Amino acid sequence: MDQAVMTCVGQTAASAGSSGQVRARKEPRFQLKPGFVAYSARNFCEIRNISENGIGLQYLAHSGTDCDEMSEINILNNLEGFMLHQLTCRIIYVKDMQPPAQHGNSVIRKVGLHFMDLSADQQEQVQDLIARFSTGQDTCHH
Repeated sequence: MDQAVMTCVGQTAASAGSSGQVRARKEPRFQLKPGFVAYSARNFCEIRNISENGIGLQYLAHSGTDCDEMSEINILNNLEGFMLHQLTCRIIYVKDMQPPAQHGNSVIRKVGLHFMDLSADQQEQVQDLIARFSTGQDTCHH
């Protein structure tokens, strides 16, 4: 697999679509303090960025395997004593990248999830998470 090329578009929250066009994000995305992770029934993931409507994750996967369904995730930070349970999601995108200088069977899988049917309490908790623990807006998410 060829190594994917990633780009950063200025200081705006934007991403390149499959046609190469740049489209603006509906909601600003934020990076979180170190120590926050997300997990599903099968995967333990690094949080790349988060917005009020979704989350970008990455994890190590076997090359050629399908993306496991991530219909529900939890967010955890042991150091901060933070736990957010059962966020219902749907997959927006999946992108596999060969790790630098590696030619084995592992890929870095980047997944974008859209939050679905969150309760008012869950929406408030996501907003609180961003307000309390973000390190700033993510202007270059790949």
